[in-house]
Amino acid sequence: MKRIKIFIASAGSLDEERKSIETFLSRKNDHLVDQNIYIETVIWEKLSSSFSVERKQEEFNKSLLGCDFVICILFDKVGPFTYEEFQKAYNGFVEHGRPKKLYVYFKDQAIKPSEITKDFQTVWKLKDEIKSYEQIYKTYDNVADLLLSIDGNLTIDLKDILQKSTKEELFDLLNKINPEILSRLNSGVNQTCVLINPGNLHELEKLKDKLEKEKILTFFSNGNTIIGGSNNRIGNCINDKIGGMLLGYELVKLENF
Repeated sequence: MKRIKIFIASAGSLDEERKSIETFLSRKNDHLVDQNIYIETVIWEKLSSSFSVERKQEEFNKSLLGCDFVICILFDKVGPFTYEEFQKAYNGFVEHGRPKKLYVYFKDQAIKPSEITKDFQTVWKLKDEIKSYEQIYKTYDNVADLLLSIDGNLTIDLKDILQKSTKEELFDLLNKINPEILSRLNSGVNQTCVLINPGNLHELEKLKDKLEKEKILTFFSNGNTIIGGSNNRIGNCINDKIGGMLLGYELVKLENF
């Protein structure tokens, strides 16, 4: 089952919204289970309250960066921790593609002049910052309006999330063949020799055109075929340790690996 993790960052005054989103996503799981999808909601109340050897917010930030979606909800102020979560999410999204989706919602509700404090300036500041990134935020009038907007975004973006990139398909396959292959390629070498059984080779061949077109990786036979068990090697080839017929191939990284 594909697990989608959604982190909800919000001000303490928006407890109703946070709980409503959690309930809404829980009910949405009832419909998504038939598609082999499960949404896990991550909110700070669910995280451990134990003392940490590092600043506690750092634990929350790590949980945030491990999520697929981040939803920020704000109203009359942007507290320092909520702003830090937004910054972590935005920088992670831009630099590493994690989270994969980031949404910011501002509650659009009238505030009495007597209740407006200097903290409200932090709201305008963040709105201006988002505009400076040439991004957009959304506003909502009530909880029902917020949930409707979130549902619309999920309907569109879940399809995008669930479509694996060519690189993700490659990494999954290399891990299936032998995790050491990916470890070697990520260690700084530009190419490595590997031993692949015919079944896995067929799966790799199906990716070949896309891998080369997207400049991720290319591969070719080094002309070696061996029969045997777990100790066979060709030069510095990696054995897939499954025995039988093993074909020697050179994997060569391209610029977008």
